[in-house]
Amino acid sequence: MRLPDGAITHDGGWDHPRGSLWVDTLFFSSSILAEGYSLTGKLIYAEEAIRQALLHAKWLRDPCTGGFFHDVAPATGVRSASYWARGNGWSILALAYTLRLCPADLPGWDEILKAYRALATCMLRYQHSSGLWRIVPENPDAHLETSGSIMILADLANELAAGWIEPTVRGPVMRGFNELLTWIDQRGVMQGSQRPAGVGGWKTHKLSSLGECAYANGLFWRLVADLREAGLLGCDFYSTGC
Repeated sequence: MRLPDGAITHDGGWDHPRGSLWVDTLFFSSSILAEGYSLTGKLIYAEEAIRQALLHAKWLRDPCTGGFFHDVAPATGVRSASYWARGNGWSILALAYTLRLCPADLPGWDEILKAYRALATCMLRYQHSSGLWRIVPENPDAHLETSGSIMILADLANELAAGWIEPTVRGPVMRGFNELLTWIDQRGVMQGSQRPAGVGGWKTHKLSSLGECAYANGLFWRLVADLREAGLLGCDFYSTGC
């Protein structure tokens, strides 16, 4: 389903037929379309990837901070009440895929780069002293969450490699990565992914065997690959047993 302006809505599951826009939909439209262009060379996919990134940013982006709200009801313009770590992870990855895979001379590409840099700056502002992000980044009582943190860190590393953000970001990225290593339990499983939601309890949540652990595990290896591409992690990491 599309809105009159062409934005692809989150039309499925319990959300049907509300026709709202989600940060999830931004990722699963723009990044897939950008990959389509990369595989086929058909410019129509790149153009639509940029279009969807800009349309979703128009609806979901906070112009004051550069952060993305989780969803919006286009009929009313009402957005979710707060940010979400994983949701901003979806957003920053979507913008990055679009930038890296689509031609930089296409109309709108520069606008996406500006939105990307503003979002990266916003997320760095909310980074916890440990190096991770809270499940609701701007809520000081919310617990730390790993999957959103991994997505944000992976993208920052990816864009360091591309030269789109300042080299000073290396410090915050590596601080987050080193903290993540302490969230891996004795079975080698990343803890602290998504659940329990809400506020409080992040210290006991750290190794609680709760959460969508397989999700975070896959994302973690994406982060490792991006850190290597950025020159922040050597091949010897694989022999450490982490």
